[in-house]
Amino acid sequence: MAYYGIMFRIAVSLLILSSAVFPAAAADNDMPAPNWNRAAALAAQDRHAISENLEYLYHLARDGQSDVLLKEVNRIADDPALPAVERDRVLQQLAAALGDFPPGYVDSRILERLATTRARVRVAHEEYPGVGVPLYNIRAAASGSLAQWARAAEPEAPFDDITPDDLIHALAQPGSGHVERIRRARADLSAEDTETVLLSAPGLPDAATASILLAELAPAVIHRPAVVDFLMGLLDDPMLGGTAALALADSNDTATLDRLAEIADKNSGLASRRASLALQSRLQTEAPP
Repeated sequence: MAYYGIMFRIAVSLLILSSAVFPAAAADNDMPAPNWNRAAALAAQDRHAISENLEYLYHLARDGQSDVLLKEVNRIADDPALPAVERDRVLQQLAAALGDFPPGYVDSRILERLATTRARVRVAHEEYPGVGVPLYNIRAAASGSLAQWARAAEPEAPFDDITPDDLIHALAQPGSGHVERIRRARADLSAEDTETVLLSAPGLPDAATASILLAELAPAVIHRPAVVDFLMGLLDDPMLGGTAALALADSNDTATLDRLAEIADKNSGLASRRASLALQSRLQTEAPP
């Protein structure tokens, strides 16, 4: 994967260099100019809105709701009223995250759609300020995930005798197969080892993998006090708090649900909102049809 990434960057650099050296060629190729200042674009982001959008999209992906997910991708991509920076970042991060799912787990039409979706926010290239490059390159992320799916058919090493440290190290690397690794771990690891892996989630470089790790492993060890404390502490995390709240809502322990209610009653801050939403979700699940 690293080889292809290096070759892609080299190819892009050569294209940009040729356009900068030969202005006529740049005009012929219609190289776009920047339309945002990088610092202003970064400052304009509503991180909570981005986080909440991604949590919902990741939920659809994990549940295999491809038709709904495709509809949401189309809505976000085509909505002119959505802030451009937030729109680009949400779609780029979703496109990158889908590569961690097994091929066919979600419909390939979703990545194919993202692979043709242009970013709306272009910032100045660091070396050639007249050339605009995507701040969040949706098409490149989608193409990379499609390539990961293509390589995922290669046979994996045996899972036997893998340690929690081995698994954590594997999940921290870019590449495919993370969902399958996590699900195999759920079936094969002891409760103690599962807890160890679960507690590593905030340190993973990819938020999507970390969220999947919480969603898949937490239910098996939600009865362990250290896991409950860990998930409670994540409620105000911008990227992982929603998944942590849903995991806590699945607990049948009265003390855990009481702690969620106490946090919700504070009625302030992200953790309070997450706890409230988790309890509402539980009530809806328990309500008679």
